[in-house]
Amino acid sequence: MLTYAIQARSHFENIGRADQGFVPRTLGEWLLLMPVAQGTWTTVFRATVASNPPNRPPRYAIKTLRTDLTDTAIARGHLSREAEVGRTVVHPHVVPILAWRLTGDWPYVVMPWLEGTSLQQLLSQRGAIPTADAIWFVRQIAEGLAALHGAGWLHADLKPSNIMVNPEGHVTIIDFGFAQRWEEGSLSPREVVGTLDYMAPECIFRHAPWGPKSDLYSLGVIFFEVLTGQRPYCVRSLREAARVHRQRRVLDVRILNPSVSHEVSRLIRQMMSPIPERRPASAAAVAEHLVRLEIEHFTFR
Repeated sequence: MLTYAIQARSHFENIGRADQGFVPRTLGEWLLLMPVAQGTWTTVFRATVASNPPNRPPRYAIKTLRTDLTDTAIARGHLSREAEVGRTVVHPHVVPILAWRLTGDWPYVVMPWLEGTSLQQLLSQRGAIPTADAIWFVRQIAEGLAALHGAGWLHADLKPSNIMVNPEGHVTIIDFGFAQRWEEGSLSPREVVGTLDYMAPECIFRHAPWGPKSDLYSLGVIFFEVLTGQRPYCVRSLREAARVHRQRRVLDVRILNPSVSHEVSRLIRQMMSPIPERRPASAAAVAEHLVRLEIEHFTFR
């Protein structure tokens, strides 16, 4: 049980501006009720089944192309990745993709309407999270990653805004538009997208193979942030990233939060090692380690 309340609202709310003049419209068998978030290539709508009675609460979120795109190839690729992940991964800590249509003028994917808040919003509201809750959250993320990696996928864009926490503390990984198959290789520096602060150095500089341990690096950064309320690095450019990773030093989380145990601090340093071989063997191994730490840090509330 959490020591604080999480508002029961959707993770899509307040991410983008809803169009107040939007008129509900159908998309296949779905009724799009209102736009709730907009990214570079896609828009997310709150939706319901078109044949449902008007008084039934809308329980779905649909992601489709932005209406102002002139070149839709990238957006279609993102939707296709999300659908493919949904076809191959079923796990309590991975958002399910319930339906999809990838052909026609308006391809889309359908997800459940998740209540709660993103981990990013939670950190913005609260700052550092109590150690027991932080371990609990990160253990759930690690279990979701283990399922993704077991199915041959890398998330490749793991960060707090892509982690959902519901009012009971259940964690769900979302947004698989950048997901990669292991055999697809790595991005070159000029193709890097996403938030550099959470990206493993091999994803940026290609000095080592990109694989599941790259997601573990990102999870280590998240672990550090939930325990301290701030990221270990603030990287705004590839040049800054090169300087930070060239030092090959990982900031000790206990400098910012002295209450963190030595074992938790050591695990974070291992996860954030700039050398992939020095990171834990797998997400499953991290989850198992965190289960032990979770038991040690458990307190009655």
